[in-house]
Amino acid sequence: MIVGLNTDDKLALFLQACAGTPFSWARWNCYHFAAAWVLVATGRNIDAGLPYVGTNADAALPWRTALADVGGIRRHASAQLGAPWRPACLAGDGDVVTLPGRLVPDALGICVGGRIACVGAPAGVAWQPLLKATGCWQLADIAGAA
Repeated sequence: MIVGLNTDDKLALFLQACAGTPFSWARWNCYHFAAAWVLVATGRNIDAGLPYVGTNADAALPWRTALADVGGIRRHASAQLGAPWRPACLAGDGDVVTLPGRLVPDALGICVGGRIACVGAPAGVAWQPLLKATGCWQLADIAGAA
């Protein structure tokens, strides 16, 4: 956790640090991205309970299987975050959001103003409009659940 900075400053530093890390199913996917942000913002480690999915960075199937085994990304993230999943219209800066995934039913991102920061390849961070969000976990709820 970064101490002494407000959420906006922590988020800006986090996104800068992620800028050079491209998407990888095995090492740096949307769940890893969101979990790393939650750790920075709240000190909570939510990157637990998902099985290791191998080393093939291009293999979506093991990740889809791992998610199915834990009831899907939304169910697993809710349990790990210890916070309620709320309507997307309530998302604010730093909140973890869900959006439709391309190869999995749900993907995770982070609300930044009117946009969603997501893991992207090759740039490391990709952007989607916040209107694509389907729900959110508010950072205040996540921090309070610790």
